[in-house]
Amino acid sequence: MACTPGSISDVEASVCTNCTAGKFGVNNVCSQCQAGNYSSMDGSSICSVCLPGMISTLEATSCQSCVAGTYSNSVSCISCVAGKYSSFNASTICDTCWAGSISTAGSSNCTNC
Repeated sequence: MACTPGSISDVEASVCTNCTAGKFGVNNVCSQCQAGNYSSMDGSSICSVCLPGMISTLEATSCQSCVAGTYSNSVSCISCVAGKYSSFNASTICDTCWAGSISTAGSSNCTNC
């Protein structure tokens, strides 16, 4: 049986079944959304890419923002190294501390020396 994108059917089935959230369906196969992507609804034919500063795991139904002191590479949140900081959730980079200030790894701000 031919099914619409986002759904599958067994060889003997007379009805199509939607792929579950976190997966997408193409050519009668449901596949997992890869890390950095998600599908929030049953019956998806594609996975959406997480917005910058957000991450997701394999077969995700949503994306989560990285917390201050970290930045995102779409797949994981990475701590800022000493001397750098990110003051907002969902950062995509860590900023360098200004002259005369320092920070420890994972900092959300810098302090004056």
